[in-house]
Amino acid sequence: MLKPTLIVILSFTLFCLISCKKNNEAKTVCALNETNLLGTYKYGTAMYKASPTSTAVDATSMVDSCSLDDLITLKANNVFIYTDARMQCNPSDAGTSTWSLQGNILTLNSQSGTIDNFSCTSFTVANANFSNPGDTLLITFQRK
Repeated sequence: MLKPTLIVILSFTLFCLISCKKNNEAKTVCALNETNLLGTYKYGTAMYKASPTSTAVDATSMVDSCSLDDLITLKANNVFIYTDARMQCNPSDAGTSTWSLQGNILTLNSQSGTIDNFSCTSFTVANANFSNPGDTLLITFQRK
């Protein structure tokens, strides 16, 4: 009598192990808001579009090389800290200022851009009419 009971228990356990799958496709949704934006970021890619219909091209050379390693920290109470990291710019851009988020418009030290493609690990800021009417500079920031 013990042997059939053991077989039933083992079969049930094996069935449960086989039929239960982890849902690896479930992704955490990260809403764009001030709380989720808090953190320290570094520059990622910079892309430039000459017009709304043109193809984006690499524009990293438009960013000062000494700024590419700098850190941007968005703190609570809308405090913004810019850290001139390893390669120092002359004069240094390091300092503290304010930041705000209104919908998807991020303003850092009175400079505004539209946040696109926000995730908990990165976001892209689009600066429309960057140097000419209709052009856009897209800068991606990676969470450190």
